[in-house]
Amino acid sequence: MRFLSQNGVNQFEVVGGSFVVDKIPEGFDTVTLIRVLYDHDDAVVAALLRKVYEALPKAGRIIISEPMSGGQSPIRSADSYFGFYTMAMSTGCPRSPKTHEVFLREAGFKKIKKHKGTREFVTQVISAYK
Repeated sequence: MRFLSQNGVNQFEVVGGSFVVDKIPEGFDTVTLIRVLYDHDDAVVAALLRKVYEALPKAGRIIISEPMSGGQSPIRSADSYFGFYTMAMSTGCPRSPKTHEVFLREAGFKKIKKHKGTREFVTQVISAYK
């Protein structure tokens, strides 16, 4: 979706497609992935992050917000719930912020930052720059 503002009028342009088979549209300075990555296996996540990196301009930003595992220090409610969820869906898994950082670095992103939230057992936020 593209947000446009012309003559004080706010508009959105919707761009359809599949991030698995299609290119990510260019011309955006920020791409958000909200509750996307944990639903997919590692190969799909790695390919998607590379596509986002390629689509972003220099200094473009990615924002990821989704359930994340506690990694070495599990978040009991979140790790259990989202672990069962992805097991039932038979794809994906909740990943720790450190694992997200590895995927982002492998795609080429820098300045990776995990943002502090108030309900991290529900969702966590990470941003990074091209």
